[in-house]
Amino acid sequence: MRRRFLPNEQTHSIFTIDYERLKRMNYKIILFDLDNTLFPWKRFYSRDGTQELFERLNDMGFRIAIVTNARFERVEKISNFLEGKDKIYKVYPRLHKPFKEKMMSVLAEMEIEPERCVMVGDLLFTDILLGNRLGMYTILVTPFSDLTSPVIKVMHYLERFTYYTLSYTIGKLERIFNALSADEQYPSVYSVNYEKLKEWGYDCLVFDFDNTLAPRGSVSVPASVLSLFRNLKGKGFKVSVLSNGMKARLNRISKQFGNGIQVIGGAKKPLKGVMNKVFEQTGSVPEKTVIIGDQVFTDILLGKKMKCYTILVEPVSKKDLFHTKILRLLEKPFRRRLKC
Repeated sequence: MRRRFLPNEQTHSIFTIDYERLKRMNYKIILFDLDNTLFPWKRFYSRDGTQELFERLNDMGFRIAIVTNARFERVEKISNFLEGKDKIYKVYPRLHKPFKEKMMSVLAEMEIEPERCVMVGDLLFTDILLGNRLGMYTILVTPFSDLTSPVIKVMHYLERFTYYTLSYTIGKLERIFNALSADEQYPSVYSVNYEKLKEWGYDCLVFDFDNTLAPRGSVSVPASVLSLFRNLKGKGFKVSVLSNGMKARLNRISKQFGNGIQVIGGAKKPLKGVMNKVFEQTGSVPEKTVIIGDQVFTDILLGKKMKCYTILVEPVSKKDLFHTKILRLLEKPFRRRLKC
């Protein structure tokens, strides 16, 4: 699992988060920190509209939990402020964030994988660090505080200073690695967990051809690939092949796939232009699309630029173009990083 240090995104408050986008990205549970995220520290009033937000998230199909390091006594008193007609959230106190043992128990109780959860909090070194360690989508919000206490003021400005300092130092390096690191890696297209992708709501699979489905320069499609594609279409996936190979060769190959499989050559990956054609013809959207390929600087970089889910596979042969061999050397650190 790849580790992040900084959050996936930073925003002003729980009300400025794009929950519709999180829904399209197939997240199922939103975990909110308590102090300075929903309530000021050691205070007993919430932001106006918090209960209404929870009800809207519930109507959207999200499950909601409050995960906090606060004691049982404070949580019990605060719960009364967020009661609507029905209690639509769970509260888990004394979690000892950023240590992950108790949070793992929470996820087991909720029967959810960390990758389907969003962690929302105000502290880098508790909420965000824990969420990143577990592979959650993390969102850092500005601390919700009345700033009446000198201690709170110092904590508030120290947190902001730390975030922006790290964002312009470690963060720049992290963003480069994230842009070149796939979400998952498998030995081949046959070992990908397609059932999991379908369960997560992905409906469009875009495959590279050369050295992903067949050896580079192939003019025929392996029978195993045709069988795989029939199986995937049977599961309800839309399947496309997007290659930088010559259009003439890919046009000949497309006839072997038969109807229902979109094949595009001369794609010029990682340029984004041809992907819009894929979305137009399949009717899918980036948040529900998976790009699968064997090259970091073409397939994975394209997927990251388009905000698709990305899967890196090992090349099926050692036959490569000269410039591709050079790129293989440059991409080794990113492959090793995925395997850690």
